[in-house]
Amino acid sequence: MNIFGLPIANGLLVCALVLSLVSARYAIAEKIELLTGLAKPPFIVNKHEGVQIELITHALASQDIEVNFTLMPLGRNVNSFVRWDFDGIITLPPHFSHSQVYLSAPYVRYQNVAVTLADNNFDINEIDQLIGRSIVAFQGARNFLGSKYKEITAYSTDYREVANQKQQIGMLFSGRTDVIVLEHHIFEYLTREQDGPLYQKPYIVHKIFPEINYVAGFKSQTLADKFNQGILQLKATDQYREIINKYIY
Repeated sequence: MNIFGLPIANGLLVCALVLSLVSARYAIAEKIELLTGLAKPPFIVNKHEGVQIELITHALASQDIEVNFTLMPLGRNVNSFVRWDFDGIITLPPHFSHSQVYLSAPYVRYQNVAVTLADNNFDINEIDQLIGRSIVAFQGARNFLGSKYKEITAYSTDYREVANQKQQIGMLFSGRTDVIVLEHHIFEYLTREQDGPLYQKPYIVHKIFPEINYVAGFKSQTLADKFNQGILQLKATDQYREIINKYIY
């Protein structure tokens, strides 16, 4: 008896080879679930777009890992990571420490700032000069912006942190707060999206915080190492700069 015109032994070998090639072609990549904060363009636009979303997707794809992103308020990320067994969190400060979280190398840079309306003529050149001002900051700011900021705002009677950063911007331009604290590119991106004379008011950006190179956190050192390798490979290509230029201009 022949298979494909070959003796049985050879025919079986051909069948096995064909099946192995088909299996390899359609092998399912490892799938993981990562937590993000809510949308904060240009870094996180939605589950498929944004600087961080695309950097992570491409970096891990090079390691045969497929990523799905779950958006939820930043303040719930760590608890949800532990409770619901997610595979990682995409934005953490480099000093973050948790027994179940393995940090990546820094991969994305944020420039957090304070923003005020120019008409108020506030003199804010350092963090101490936030004292006495009403402040609306991004959610988790006290954990991200250092000990001095945390100390100053701990005793403020008019301090809020919000998950919705469009709400922050609206509160500034409508005069409902003196200062908003958020990432510079996020502020510029969201302000450009707003219509109407309210958002045409002149404003001042106070760069009172140092730039922070954020990291991702994973449930295993192996996964963190794979991400680091993927980012290194991505940085060696034109695609890395293309992703950043696509959103930050």
